[in-house]
Amino acid sequence: MEHALWYLLLLGHWGKRRCSITDFYAYGNYLGEAIHHVKARAKVLGLSDCQLLEATRVETFSSPDPIYSIRLSNGVFVGKGISSFTVSPDTVPFLYPTGIVQNVTDGLLELRDAEDTYTASMCSKWHVVRSQLQKVTFEQIFYKVLDIVPQVQQVCLTVRDYNGEGRGASKWIKKIEDKHVLLSLIKDNSKDILENGFVEFEVYTPDGETCLGFDKYRHLLLKTQHKAFYQLYLLQLQSFKVQEVETISLPDSCQYYCHYRPFESLVEKEFKNLL
Repeated sequence: MEHALWYLLLLGHWGKRRCSITDFYAYGNYLGEAIHHVKARAKVLGLSDCQLLEATRVETFSSPDPIYSIRLSNGVFVGKGISSFTVSPDTVPFLYPTGIVQNVTDGLLELRDAEDTYTASMCSKWHVVRSQLQKVTFEQIFYKVLDIVPQVQQVCLTVRDYNGEGRGASKWIKKIEDKHVLLSLIKDNSKDILENGFVEFEVYTPDGETCLGFDKYRHLLLKTQHKAFYQLYLLQLQSFKVQEVETISLPDSCQYYCHYRPFESLVEKEFKNLL
């Protein structure tokens, strides 16, 4: 993707008890690069633990209007309107896993409640569980559940087109029978697998009757034919206070979202060397 101007809305902290929601603009070859530059400059303002709430590509390449923004560096600008508030459970919005973010182009941002949810269903002989989790819960539960999977045999990585040019997706499959090797692979390459919004991941057990992974929506997915493991999985979700709901709306059907990859993560053609 060519160099572009991006708009970002960040939630940050002033000390321990105050939060702020702040507008930023930044140039970058891709969204992850712009996020990196903005977070670095946000520290200059005294903002810490910044989390991304919204991002969108600005159609015009010209600099933001100086009436509404202040230049922090050659490529980063901050909006003049900073909303500050006291931290409380009611004011903390849902923070999506790294790799996906709301992209509200009409200027109206509706922040959803900070609640982790899941659905459970049967499809033929398969128990299917879909979970929509916040950033921290997503990573914690993913590693926790992967740790209790009794055995692994095969990993599948699907990498979708970074630029949305309709080139389809690339898929890599690798035989990995040592769970410790698998965990090391994911942890050592977290920004390329777990945090890359263009990557979908699946791991299969030797009998092919259990599959754990996450999709392009950053939803954690379990498909298993083993009732005992299904029940154990639900107990893990409930231990993290994940609430069961009847349905989970897929992002593409209710709001605009955009996928992104972290700064200095692998480009598409480099994934063939990862597995």
